[in-house]
Amino acid sequence: MRKPIRVIDQSFLFLGDVDLYESLKLTRRFYTAGELEVKINRHKKGADLLKMDRIVFIQNQLHKAYLIRSVESELDQAGKITENIIVRAQHVLGFLSRVLTLPPTGRSYDYVNSNAETIIKTYIDNNVINSPIEANNNPILQLAPDEGRGTQTIYQTRFKNLLDECADIADFGGIGMRASVNFDAEKVILDVAEGVDRTADQDEVKPVIFSPDPTYRSLKAANYFESNWNFRNVAIVAGQGEGIDRTIVEVDQSEGGERYEVFVDARDVEEEDEDGEPIPEQDIIDTLVARGEQALNDLRQEVYFEGEALRKSSFVYEVDYDLGDIVTIQVKEWGISFNDRIVECVETYSQSGFDLDLKFGKTIQTTAETIKKLINRSTVEART
Repeated sequence: MRKPIRVIDQSFLFLGDVDLYESLKLTRRFYTAGELEVKINRHKKGADLLKMDRIVFIQNQLHKAYLIRSVESELDQAGKITENIIVRAQHVLGFLSRVLTLPPTGRSYDYVNSNAETIIKTYIDNNVINSPIEANNNPILQLAPDEGRGTQTIYQTRFKNLLDECADIADFGGIGMRASVNFDAEKVILDVAEGVDRTADQDEVKPVIFSPDPTYRSLKAANYFESNWNFRNVAIVAGQGEGIDRTIVEVDQSEGGERYEVFVDARDVEEEDEDGEPIPEQDIIDTLVARGEQALNDLRQEVYFEGEALRKSSFVYEVDYDLGDIVTIQVKEWGISFNDRIVECVETYSQSGFDLDLKFGKTIQTTAETIKKLINRSTVEART
């Protein structure tokens, strides 16, 4: 089963369809931009449409829109050039990855105390829609109305990759990043989304249970991973000052159990506003607590499940469930049953049919990747 790839330019002019490709693989991610890869014979009809910086989307699914980032010739195992080209594209959310977060004039950081959606949309507006650097403003991007979704928190940013910051805020806030092409407005509309609770524990909608059990006929292959290698549940957060005069707060999520501690250096949290006036002590403490909560979110226990959906499943993709939904996973032979979010969908189209791989829960990260991510936000050192 091959769905047509539709090609437009960044003026939203329709250029044509491509449907004679060898294979198409697209990845959708809940918190950030996914990717697309298509392999096609260069002489097939429409192959010449797949050029750099054009936007492609699948059939009429305008939320599956990708910006072509590379076109390369394929080599065979002998190192000889073949007739195939490989086109790789990034979801249009990738427009956000081109700029760094710029602090407002007269301020060291862009500081926002609000829900996750408002923080994300404030940063997008400040950096790619109404940025003081005119060249950073992208005329084809437009924000959807703010509905105030996601967890309340305090966030501050300065010269960080905009997409990475938005993805971190979305992850912490329990919402996903979304973008879709709108032909009427001739814009890429940027928004967030909340997944639907489709677990076996609720009765509002049809429950979705992924299991190899014949009762559900929903899962073909699976891989389960659980680890506390990077896990921390107590953050000791230090603000400005030296020695006993340094402001210290503790964020304890251990619930009386065994403590796994991490030290978060948050000396960048300011104690004076842009006019040089002292910031109220409670506001400083609230900011430090938020920084600790964000660090612990990065260091939560890793429970990761990956499975291949059956082609003829009792649950239909994008009808009974979709990216971002919270579902139930059961594998009786492994003694596991839990609820988790679908964080990634990998769709593969080829002459042999359609395959779908699903990933649930927290993405596996190495210790080095986790610490690097935390250091990007603040200086971190762990102790056990």
